[in-house]
Amino acid sequence: MEDWIKSMQVSIIGHALVTKHCLPYMRHAIGGKSGHGPSIIFLGSISSFRAQPGCATYATMKGAIVQMARNCAFDFAKYNIRVNSICPGTIGKLK
Repeated sequence: MEDWIKSMQVSIIGHALVTKHCLPYMRHAIGGKSGHGPSIIFLGSISSFRAQPGCATYATMKGAIVQMARNCAFDFAKYNIRVNSICPGTIGKLK
């Protein structure tokens, strides 16, 4: 159970705290040359979508991060803040 709690503190609560403390500054940011507002990028994983043996804790935390990004995208759109998640996967060996 300790690995679940530590993973939740680092992964989910970590993303939430960074977002919470950056949001007041981002709400007042003006878009750069592109004219777009600021952007938040959450780090998910292919494990957010695909089950793998022995990865229940990791996959659950990454799935929660992807869902948090989706919800934040809706909540922060009114401030012109874009929210996305990137979900890297495994890479095979180079020959």
